[in-house]
Amino acid sequence: MLNLFLHFIFYILATIVPLSYGLIIKNIFLKNNNIEYNIGTLGFLGLFFLLFINLFFHNFIAINSFIIFFVLIIGVIIFLHQINEIRIYFSKIHIFVFLLIYPISIVFFLDEDFNYYYLPYLTYLQSTKIVFGLVNLNDALVSSQNTLYDIYVFFGIKDFIDKTYSIPGASFLFFFINILICQIKTFSIKEKIFLAFVLIISVVTFDKLRNIGAAIPAQFLMIICVLQIFMILNSKIHINNLVLIIFFFHFSFLLRINSIIIFPFIILLIIYFYSDLFYLIKKFKLFISFNVLVFLLFLLKNLIISGCIIYPVYYSCFDKTLKWSASVDKSVIKLASYQSFSKGWMYYAREKLDISDKYIWKNIKEKNIKSIEEYSKTSIFFWSKYWFKDHDYKRILNLFLINFVIFLIAYFSNYKNRRSFSHIFSQENFLFDMKYILFFICSLLSIFFWLTVSPQSRYGGFAIFIIFSSLFFQFLTITTINIKKINFNIFYILLFISFSYSFSINLIRINQDFFVNKENTIFFPWPNYIKTFEDIDYKTEIINDSKIYIRNKTNKLYNGDINSSEKYFLLCGNIPFPCMPERNRICVDRIEVKNKYLYIYHNFNNDNCKELFNNNMVF
Repeated sequence: MLNLFLHFIFYILATIVPLSYGLIIKNIFLKNNNIEYNIGTLGFLGLFFLLFINLFFHNFIAINSFIIFFVLIIGVIIFLHQINEIRIYFSKIHIFVFLLIYPISIVFFLDEDFNYYYLPYLTYLQSTKIVFGLVNLNDALVSSQNTLYDIYVFFGIKDFIDKTYSIPGASFLFFFINILICQIKTFSIKEKIFLAFVLIISVVTFDKLRNIGAAIPAQFLMIICVLQIFMILNSKIHINNLVLIIFFFHFSFLLRINSIIIFPFIILLIIYFYSDLFYLIKKFKLFISFNVLVFLLFLLKNLIISGCIIYPVYYSCFDKTLKWSASVDKSVIKLASYQSFSKGWMYYAREKLDISDKYIWKNIKEKNIKSIEEYSKTSIFFWSKYWFKDHDYKRILNLFLINFVIFLIAYFSNYKNRRSFSHIFSQENFLFDMKYILFFICSLLSIFFWLTVSPQSRYGGFAIFIIFSSLFFQFLTITTINIKKINFNIFYILLFISFSYSFSINLIRINQDFFVNKENTIFFPWPNYIKTFEDIDYKTEIINDSKIYIRNKTNKLYNGDINSSEKYFLLCGNIPFPCMPERNRICVDRIEVKNKYLYIYHNFNNDNCKELFNNNMVF
């Protein structure tokens, strides 16, 4: 019971600490009564402030347990001091949702990437200040999605309670849901229906923490950003909320650069509110300046750890100027691999090579087979055949299927108020509303960009298709049911069912993970961290007077076929920083300490290193 109590305390902290810092941001930078504030907005502002703390202070010190404890304590003090103001935004429904989604945060089996780069990245943050050329140790540690863990690091205290990093993901979901709930309570029936579709499908889709992972928090922000644009275009919220829209887009981009796919909506916003933007930038110059500062710190971090503005965008790398920079040759292949894998390259390679390997990590360069670089440049008419062999597209289809079922239930429950389907083409509906048409076109353009850049649900696909499908079925609902007589209670019932579904399946999952297998019960409610041991799973080596931890080949923490000679990759997990797999040692030229900062230089020009990379380009 003590462990469950501690787990719940950290769940509370992951909510009230961001709320506290969000309130500080509001009171310092956004003193205006015409901005829509709620629990979700304050929470996201607070999470953004925690990101700022990390990006600034990690340039000088490690984010150690003392720093983390200090940040948490200050957050609690602010919460207690400002509890009367925070209470204004709370209602019974917020507490109800808070308790309903709590089981999501209790996990035993961690995300498959956790031991690959999430846990090693957290270990890095807590062990040392920023490292020059971190990309040359493990390029997964410089992925933009690790920005999320720049925030998560504040919700675990090393050597005390350090298995709490699954909890903040539930907080992101909580803040996201609360923004939607507040808007459903506020807006008129047309907007309520759109928001209800979005909320129901989101609760059902993101019903497990494993389904949230590191890719989804950015998509929560993308959805909120686009919904806010929809509302401001339809004059449902004050023009001052433009600054929050800019913030949501900016924050989503920092967490996942794929968020750029919603840029057509931002262009639409600029077109309609061009003159207002300049006025608001001047009016909220402190808040805008704070956002610019965080963005510059983000770019500075990227330049230091990778030598690139954004890795692996090879044309943003300065390998000729910055000696610690990632190799441009490697970055070209790495970027192509991300794009090709998202477009079904593995299925293409299996077909051409007539093999059944689950993973193909080798950059095959044979006469009749397209390399990773060549495949990434092919048109949709070529790669779509292989993309459809990946089950990921079914996740997108499920979004439409769920929304279709919601529409049918709403339609038949309002059967007496139905209209003829021919009314869809009536001039009185908003098929002829220019703003609606442009918003719909922006949805299609975002889908096009998604298909062009990286067509996987985790790379923005969920956000774009949740918006698109909800918009489409909202249109069908409004045009086939008399809007003046529609019974919205059916949507409340569906919302209750969706939350009940999420709550129930998580209780079932917890029981299966922790209690069906009695050996797992002792871990409840914490996730299972696989332990590693020195001289067995890893060894130490001195490189230029710097200690490094070499991951040995053992039968734990690996991807692929561990019994093969090259079709596997070793994971560092909880091994101290800096850690690298034994085979990767040939790709590090030297490690130096200059002015108390660690510098790591690559040896990618070495033929053996190039061969290793081409045989295992993902890892």
